[in-house]
Amino acid sequence: IDQWLKLLAKEFLKPGETTPLIQDVLHLTYLENRGAAFGMMQNKKWLLVWATAAVLLILILAVMAGKIKGTFPLFSVCTIIGGGIGVPPMLGCVREAVKQGAKPAAILGFRNKSAVILEGDFRDECETFVTTDDGSYARHGFVTDVLKEQIASASGVAACGPKPMLKAIAAIAKQAGVPCQVSMEERMGCGIGACLVCACALKAKDGETRYGHVCKDGPVFNAEEVEW
Repeated sequence: IDQWLKLLAKEFLKPGETTPLIQDVLHLTYLENRGAAFGMMQNKKWLLVWATAAVLLILILAVMAGKIKGTFPLFSVCTIIGGGIGVPPMLGCVREAVKQGAKPAAILGFRNKSAVILEGDFRDECETFVTTDDGSYARHGFVTDVLKEQIASASGVAACGPKPMLKAIAAIAKQAGVPCQVSMEERMGCGIGACLVCACALKAKDGETRYGHVCKDGPVFNAEEVEW
């Protein structure tokens, strides 16, 4: 609605002109903001452009230097798990693990047959198990059902998917004494830790709860570090 009203004002009104939408109740006025949000920094958009460019440059340099936190470590025999939209990111993990000489196994979970994606790509790289919630394809059940059978031979677990799935995976890995890393799925606003949208509860060293940012401190965390 916001964008529609802006287009409407720009198309039919002149700057400063007002027209009633609902008489004596709602009027539409065309005003131009020459600055940032709320009219700040009037006529200084060049400063915003330079600031944006600087942030992008810093992020690129940090990635090139390998200083971005929260990436999956490699295990010699790893079980890599993806659920739903958490499946695509794990394909890169499998390929990198194979490239580094590891022997991964993949467990992919989907809601039903029509949701299954990238199965062939995973099978090209490693042993792959597929589950569907409703049993319409492959194994009927959840990724945790397969993990329980495979955990004894795994030197580590890496997972990405819905939080309830990650919580269950973390519990299985903890019980088996196997290291587990999880990639948290959270909405991200700014991507640099300023807006607090992607804050997640973590365990501090003193046992208290602290809050980290998925975008800045993650997205990958040790499973035992997360306050489930």
